[in-house]
Amino acid sequence: MNESTISVHDLIVSVESPTAQNGASVNIAQQQDPNDVQLPSFWSLYGLRVRWTNPLFRKMLWNIFLLACSWSLGQAVFFIQISTTTLAATSFANRHLATIPIGFMLLIGTVLSVFLPRAVARFGYRPPFYLGALMGMIGAGCCMAAAWHKFYWLLIVGTGFLGGQVPCTLYYRLAALQFSTQEFSSKAIAIVIAGGCLSALLGPEIAKHTVNALSKPYSGAYLTTLCECAMLMFILTIIQFPSPRKTHNTHITSSLSTITGDNISINGRSIFVIAGQRTFLIAALGGFVSWSAMAIQMAAAPLAMTGSGYNFVQVTTAVECHLLGMYAPSFFTGSL
Repeated sequence: MNESTISVHDLIVSVESPTAQNGASVNIAQQQDPNDVQLPSFWSLYGLRVRWTNPLFRKMLWNIFLLACSWSLGQAVFFIQISTTTLAATSFANRHLATIPIGFMLLIGTVLSVFLPRAVARFGYRPPFYLGALMGMIGAGCCMAAAWHKFYWLLIVGTGFLGGQVPCTLYYRLAALQFSTQEFSSKAIAIVIAGGCLSALLGPEIAKHTVNALSKPYSGAYLTTLCECAMLMFILTIIQFPSPRKTHNTHITSSLSTITGDNISINGRSIFVIAGQRTFLIAALGGFVSWSAMAIQMAAAPLAMTGSGYNFVQVTTAVECHLLGMYAPSFFTGSL
């Protein structure tokens, strides 16, 4: 499907309000005062029915739904690694080296997340997201071969490639803003993240039922991971991503980017300028604390439970409950 040359965000603002008493249709874009005409609440049946009559609104919901499916598949890939890779590494190498593959995957994902926004600005959403899904397929294949032959070093290589898919998955929620109005933006992000509830069930359950599906332990889970990355790439071909703006076709350099008054140069702000802002430091600190707490628990819990005599199914069930607790609030956080 061809990429949309006009963003749905630019078109959906022309959605028409309910028919007035005289039977005339009132266009919100033509109102001088936006408070004169207000659509009913989105979460009400009447509000949804009113909006559903506009094909652009249906197109917006369709693309956001596909992004939620992409988020669910991408997170399921990550959760399979959380449930499986640490225990697989324990069977391949020394127990003290079991958390290195997961740590390497997160490290690669963190480094690539710095370059992903610039790649999106230059090439659009589709090529970087395709590359992320392709790296996930390569990584899953490497991990499957590592599980088959018990090569610890190949497991690290595979998780490194899987790390390239992690920042792309996290970026799906931001891509949802390209399809939503300003009024709907918070709900669009919440809907995409709510797809994590499905992945919280999908990832650990897949790991449970495929860990011994093949003759070699853990290889079945990695084969499923490869199939999920292939499905992810297929869904990405359906989403109608907007074309990159012409202003983004210029070469982006961080060292020459400057800020003049209230305007930002065409190349954007330097990462050093952004990193020096107080709001960025607070956000980075919050992300560091929350992700560190999650990573410590998710990497150590499988080892601790296994050492205490729990089997693989019980370990993945505990991981599943933790993941549901992470994403269940997404159903109401968009309205806060």
